[in-house]
Amino acid sequence: MKLYTEKKQTIDIESTPFSKGGEGGVYRITNTRYTQKYCAKVYHCNTPQDRAKLVNIERKIRYMLTNQPDEVEGNNWKLSWPVALLFDAQGQFVGFIMPLAYPKSIKLTEIIGSPDAPSPRRKSIWKHWTMHDWDRFSLRQPHGLTSRLKVVVSICFPIYKVHAQGSYVFVDMKPDNILISPKGEITICDIDSIQILDKNTGHLLFPSLVNTPDYSPPDSPRKVVLNSQGLNASAQQMGHQYNETWDRFSLGVIIYQLLFLVHPFACTAKDNSLTATCQKIKHGLYVHGTKRHEIDVYKPWHDNVSKFPIEIQQFFFNTFDPSKGLSNPRLRTSAEKWGKTIYKLLMANKSTASQGRSSTGATRNSNGGTTSRTQRTSGTQRTSATRTTATRQSAQAPQQTPQTQASAQPYVQPQPTQHQQPQQRKYNTYQPAQTSTNTNSMVASPEPELNLLEYFGTCVFDKFFITEGRARRKEIWGFMLFATLIYFVLLFLVAVGIIPEGVTYFYALIVFLPNLAVNIRRLHDLGFSGWWLLAGLIPFVGLLGAIPLLFEEGEKRRNKYGPNPKR
Repeated sequence: MKLYTEKKQTIDIESTPFSKGGEGGVYRITNTRYTQKYCAKVYHCNTPQDRAKLVNIERKIRYMLTNQPDEVEGNNWKLSWPVALLFDAQGQFVGFIMPLAYPKSIKLTEIIGSPDAPSPRRKSIWKHWTMHDWDRFSLRQPHGLTSRLKVVVSICFPIYKVHAQGSYVFVDMKPDNILISPKGEITICDIDSIQILDKNTGHLLFPSLVNTPDYSPPDSPRKVVLNSQGLNASAQQMGHQYNETWDRFSLGVIIYQLLFLVHPFACTAKDNSLTATCQKIKHGLYVHGTKRHEIDVYKPWHDNVSKFPIEIQQFFFNTFDPSKGLSNPRLRTSAEKWGKTIYKLLMANKSTASQGRSSTGATRNSNGGTTSRTQRTSGTQRTSATRTTATRQSAQAPQQTPQTQASAQPYVQPQPTQHQQPQQRKYNTYQPAQTSTNTNSMVASPEPELNLLEYFGTCVFDKFFITEGRARRKEIWGFMLFATLIYFVLLFLVAVGIIPEGVTYFYALIVFLPNLAVNIRRLHDLGFSGWWLLAGLIPFVGLLGAIPLLFEEGEKRRNKYGPNPKR
């Protein structure tokens, strides 16, 4: 398909869009000059109504071309801001050229909608990403939280730049309109739906016609009459005018979901009539807010808010609480504040970690002095390979700060398996966020190590027939050990005549399903499908197959069945 710019440059696009929406589609450009950096958005123009809309859209895009923010692209972020208008062979406006998203980008929704890892059924993820890509943002991994905090900064900076222009309000800001690459690079798309104000007078020029209720505050936008600047010269219509504070609420929800995997108003209200998220927003049922007494049940991931510095907790409170930003929009935290505060937090954590490493950068030499880890020899730098004994290292190592200890731990909460409902918590056991002075404690402790008996109880009671996930060697050994011991005890009781023989058959029937499930999970740990268990029906093969199940160590990295159970 051939389209043309205002300068009569020919733009060749593919016949099929790689992304479609209600207004039109996004196409790849085949011209060598544009194909690597740009794509084309082409609107539907099949009906007279579509043609009438395109008249106003063209004027809106022209305004955006001549009034763009100071920056539309940074080192790890970009705005899909229009760069040129597109016309068909008859000279009629059909769309515009905009920057192409970073390679292998997916919607931000995909990484905030799952507690541990995206579902294998989400082909939109695995079409572009590998498991290694996901591990960079998984909160099960030690650096997952840090990666997500960096993403927050990358999101806040372009939003701040757009708001600083004084003319634009996103209005429909949501994770579906934000794309993320495996490297954490951010692209904010659907920019053409933005609201435009006259920055001198504050009058509405071009309205935004859509918003998403779950990301919208309970504010009532002001109704205004649109003049000829934003419409055809002969038209007069009513429009809704939004303020920049509207975006602050949407941004707060996105940040909360990105860090805690759940909507800030995700809960079960005592009032059964409040079921939809937008209803809970209007009612002010922020989980950590002043109306938490009206909440019956909430999801446990909300508790991770208390692991953050009190300043971050206050930002959320100011944005979502009915006594603060929910009723007074100007109290909501801006993109500038979010970005600067989290950036300082990341730098402080980096500095703390660097100090911890540098404090061990010198070792004692044989004469009792110190030897630098980096030595200069003949004008070049050479890293010293000096080694010390474990005793000397422990004696010289400084005491770690809370942040140094926390930074090596994954940020986790006990997560449900794929077919389990998350553990819901009653609010009578809920404790508000602690105002601890330890502002650097941002991660939770890892799950405790279980003994063999506890693994047996887990297999029988908690994972009776849960086949999803992975089981380490210790888990299958614990199950088999105690299952066999109980069986021999029952045989002894049958032999002495205390219990009837039928009890052993009943016991074998009870432990059959947990035994099958733990063997399937053990195969998953080795990277095999559970269907390989059927090979045990083949004579001698089953005996040989039991050896790796009992003795071979599982895959150290996350595989397609889940994270390493040893972590």
